[in-house]
Amino acid sequence: GEALIAEISDKKNYIRLFAEYAPEIAVGFASVGGVGCAYVASERSYRDGALTPAACRVITKIQKFADAFALPMLTFVDCPGFDNSVTDNAFYLESASAMCDSFAFSSNPKITTVIGRAYGPGFVYMASKSLGLGTCFALTDSVISALSPEASVAFLWNDKIKEGDLTASREMLELDWREKYASPNDAALCGEVDDILTPSELRPRIVSALYMLLGKLRSQPVRRKR
Repeated sequence: GEALIAEISDKKNYIRLFAEYAPEIAVGFASVGGVGCAYVASERSYRDGALTPAACRVITKIQKFADAFALPMLTFVDCPGFDNSVTDNAFYLESASAMCDSFAFSSNPKITTVIGRAYGPGFVYMASKSLGLGTCFALTDSVISALSPEASVAFLWNDKIKEGDLTASREMLELDWREKYASPNDAALCGEVDDILTPSELRPRIVSALYMLLGKLRSQPVRRKR
C-alpha cells in the first residue's frame, strides 16, 4: 500500500487521492526515477485489499487521467478478489467493466507488480497482460492463482484429505498447491509474468522499465485523433 509507494518514490514524496472514498485502494501520483507517474496499490489494512465498486471507480478515474496526459501507470497488486460483503452485483458489473475498459483501451505505459496475493479477479482485473500491460513483475513470495490455495484445495482436492488428520493433511495440500500451481514461477512459465524480483530489486527494475516503455512510446509516430 502506501508504505511501498513511499519506498519506491523519489525522496518518499507522493500524493494520495480518494483516501476516504476508497481506503481499500491507494491511488495518486508520485515521481519515480525522475518520471511523473500515476499509481494504484492495494491497501491490505482495509477490507483485506479486496476490490469494491468504489475501488474500481477510483482506479478508472486515475487510469483515464493518466492516459489523457500520457503518464505511466504503476500498479501494485495484493488482492484476494472481490469484496464478498458487497452483494449488489450490478454495481460490480458496471464499475469492474469500466475499470477493464480504462486499461484495455489506453496507450500510456503500464507496469504492474504482484506484491502479495493475486487471486481470480484480483489478477484478471489488475495484473493480466491481456489488458495491455507493458510489463508485469512479481515478488518471489507472491501467490498467483484463480482461487486462493485454501479454496482450491477445498474445491479440487478435498477427496485427498485423509481421515483422522484433517488439519495437517489440508495444510500440506494447500502448501503443495501454493508451490506447484500458484507460484510466480508458474505464472512466468505461462507468460503472465515477465520477471520475478526480490524486494530490493523492485525500485531499480521499475525505473528501468519506465525508461524503456517511455522510449518506446516516444518512438511511435503521432496519431491524429479525429
